[in-house]
Amino acid sequence: MTVTGLIIFLIIILLVFSVVILKKNHRLHQQRKQKNIRENLSEQLSEEKEEITTIPPPPILNIPKPTSIFLVSDKGIDYTELQHLLENLQWQKADAETRFILQKIGNVVNSNYLNANDIFQLSCIDLQTIDTLWLYYSNCHFGLTVQYQLWQESKQELNLFGEWVGWCKRGVFIRESELIYDLTAPAGHLPVAYIPIVGNCLWIVLDSVTWFNQKLQSCQQN
Repeated sequence: MTVTGLIIFLIIILLVFSVVILKKNHRLHQQRKQKNIRENLSEQLSEEKEEITTIPPPPILNIPKPTSIFLVSDKGIDYTELQHLLENLQWQKADAETRFILQKIGNVVNSNYLNANDIFQLSCIDLQTIDTLWLYYSNCHFGLTVQYQLWQESKQELNLFGEWVGWCKRGVFIRESELIYDLTAPAGHLPVAYIPIVGNCLWIVLDSVTWFNQKLQSCQQN
């Protein structure tokens, strides 16, 4: 092989080698680019998911404590037992007594919850008495008014309301055994006396919250 031929051969080898190196570098560049795209997309999805699942904190309510208690009823209900239980901070028994009273004034028979008709027939006077008792003895931490105001502040968003009062955790209804019967519970956690309990779980989807707050709103307007 002549010197010229050898030079041409070496040049060809160098060109082929350069092309291989360029292709390899291009492939590595594309792989890094795709990896960066996947990582950025993953970060965006994580941020969006976190934004969606982030629950805003409940508002601070300013509810004045009742200055006096009148155990009035237009259904002939004796509220001394409920008052005694709340006065002694027996929250669980007080909630059970409240459920019993609501079913009684709602004329509920053979059922463990109040339907729409039952709720709309409840006496506003009795609801006010129940609410006053809960507000007074919990220092406005529990009560129907607390729940009503949170319901309004949540823009009547059931899941958000449920999270605020501690009846839901990340969109899942808590079990009855997970209810908190002391003042460490979230504001408005009690009473749950008008919420159906199905399979040991609070069953808010039966619209009891909506019906009950519509009734409270009606009572305030009248």
